Amino acid sequence: MGGPGLETMSQARGWYVVRRRADPQGSRRGGFRNRWFADPINLVEAAVVLVAAAALWARLGGRPLPLEPVLAGWGVYALLRRWRPPAAGSPQEPVPVPSPWLGAAATGVALLSLLLLLVAAAGLVGEAGVGVSSEPGNGTASTGAALPAVASRDRPVAAPVLRWGMAWPLAAVSALALWQMARRDARLRPAAGRLLLATFFLAVAGLVSGPLVEQGTGGGWHDAGPGPWYDFGVLVALWDYQLTLARLSAYASARWRLEPAAVHRAGAQVPPRPARRPPVVLSGFYGAGNAGDEAILDAVLRQLRQRGYEDITVFSIRPEETARTHGVKSVYRGWRRDLLAKARALGRAGVFISGGGGLLQDTSRTFLLRGPVPYYLMIASWARLAGCWVLFLGHGVGPLRGRWARFLTRWLASQADVITTRDEGSLHLLEQVGVRRPVRELLADFVFSLPRPGAGAKPLAQIFDPPFDPSGLGRGAGPARRLITVSVRSWPGQDRFFPELAAFLSHVLATRPDVEVVLVPMEGRLDHEASQRLADLIEEGPAGGHGPRVRILPATLTPAEIEAVVAGSWLAVGMRLHFLIFAVRAGVPVLALNYDPKVAGVLGRLGLDRYVYDLETVSAKDLKAGLEAVEAGYDALRRRIAGATRPLAALASAHLDYADAASRRWSGEA
Repeated sequence: MGGPGLETMSQARGWYVVRRRADPQGSRRGGFRNRWFADPINLVEAAVVLVAAAALWARLGGRPLPLEPVLAGWGVYALLRRWRPPAAGSPQEPVPVPSPWLGAAATGVALLSLLLLLVAAAGLVGEAGVGVSSEPGNGTASTGAALPAVASRDRPVAAPVLRWGMAWPLAAVSALALWQMARRDARLRPAAGRLLLATFFLAVAGLVSGPLVEQGTGGGWHDAGPGPWYDFGVLVALWDYQLTLARLSAYASARWRLEPAAVHRAGAQVPPRPARRPPVVLSGFYGAGNAGDEAILDAVLRQLRQRGYEDITVFSIRPEETARTHGVKSVYRGWRRDLLAKARALGRAGVFISGGGGLLQDTSRTFLLRGPVPYYLMIASWARLAGCWVLFLGHGVGPLRGRWARFLTRWLASQADVITTRDEGSLHLLEQVGVRRPVRELLADFVFSLPRPGAGAKPLAQIFDPPFDPSGLGRGAGPARRLITVSVRSWPGQDRFFPELAAFLSHVLATRPDVEVVLVPMEGRLDHEASQRLADLIEEGPAGGHGPRVRILPATLTPAEIEAVVAGSWLAVGMRLHFLIFAVRAGVPVLALNYDPKVAGVLGRLGLDRYVYDLETVSAKDLKAGLEAVEAGYDALRRRIAGATRPLAALASAHLDYADAASRRWSGEA
């Protein structure tokens, strides 16, 4: 596989994995347990750069600020957070555990920070009581004793060191990083929680001690006060804080890197299932009546429940219907209402799953914060800020034509912990856009993991309202009746390709009297209207008058009922991806109309490229030639499709291995 920054798209142990030349997470080399990593700057380092620039500007304005020790400490932080143990590389390899001294160091810095805050508060209260009111003519303070001047500028001054060393941008992003460590990882939680308290104490101490400098009392505010010892304590607290934060960040990076080789089964090595499962939030195009997305939701919920997850919340367009159909908690997914309910769900959750399906695409209108790309990336960013593990699973990415959509994808999708896709084109596009930080892996569409339609499925004749007698269809064909299922949707250019498709189907009905056509709406009323337009074109054509041999399924069928119909067909012709997946899962040959890259991507993995037709150029003649090729080797083609789809079922069941790995870190089992 080509593309910038990619070495191979290799299949190791049955899993397609993207490996980068730079090997950013690396492995043990030369026996070393640790090594340096060339990471981009994080938010803390960006805040350091901002504060350093502000301090330089203040110095140019004539304010002497003794900040070299503090900035040097943050420089050491930048180095030490990149010196980290490698992530686990196999199911049996232990996940790196933070050193015990980190907990002790975090406790020490929290206590020292609290002491500094108390001393600074006492100094401020004392200063307010002493006052500096001078009587006219004598130039002395009301206490009769002169206060120490700011003459100690030859040594670090506590107040500016605190105020600049823990400036609000630094305090805010450090607190955010520590909050996520405490929420996401039980092994980091104690030390991160104590260091989070230290962040608050140091930031407040800097604010409290600021007025002392403005009153001219320097680093030691009373003759009997702490004097240089306070300055020394400030430097020790800040250095201890920076060192501990750096090492916690290093361990977090190692523990949160979910390498595929360690997450999935490798021969006899099976990653252990978590004993405790966190609450899970699912985000996708759910509740809209799209049979493909509802089938994805059914597949994800089945897998989660098989793995023992019970507390599941789904963000849905119709939450009441989703809750009733699937037996889960559900919250309205949009921004117009239920923001507090979404905040509560994300605040409780340990794992946030976005997907699957074609969520990151801008074929739908995208403008600023409107459109699928801004929505799905912003809700995932909210989950990350809330401290959830963010897993993009089973995605079909693209097309991403707009600069704004590509920009959002590059910066916000990079904050995910894992991105798994259902086709290679999605991996290529992520690389081209610039999404390189998360683990990225090619698996398969979730729907391939669903059980096949059972023998007890409702007969086709009973699905229609009113039911019909199939004996009247295809007279002369007897039991050898062949069914062609067709799926269409409204799409730009349909005035050109609908007549071509109608001409092809009319030809098939005219030349093959044993064939009936059933039009399959995959998205309720919208697809039913498109199917009706196609049926009218078939009847209006020169070979029309097929009557009951062309029927449209009701728009109210469940995904399982639709799949049962498609699985019983002789040939499937259509646009909708999951209609085609329903067909190939049953070994039914397809003629695919490629209106979106996801169609060609998924069918290309099955070796069915020759049966995929570009929607902009397809003609009735092309489809006739495709049908002749299908008929010429029909039985062999069915066997080939069945063999190609079989491995995808295992791949489709592997997405949630990442949820298990995240859960084991959330609970402290790893």
